[in-house]
Amino acid sequence: MLVTRYRPRRPMYDMRRNLDLFNAMLNSMEMNDKNRESTYDFTPSVNTREGKYA
Repeated sequence: MLVTRYRPRRPMYDMRRNLDLFNAMLNSMEMNDKNRESTYDFTPSVNTREGKYA
């Protein structure tokens, strides 16, 4: 007989990922208080002309 097993790991993983994103946002807000250079820029601009590291 096939019984779908309850997996409690998936909601915990989603909650931890959301908390990581939230902590990254809070850290960038704290860094904005110290220096105005850092904004909410999560885009990896390495080879592009526009961006923080152009």
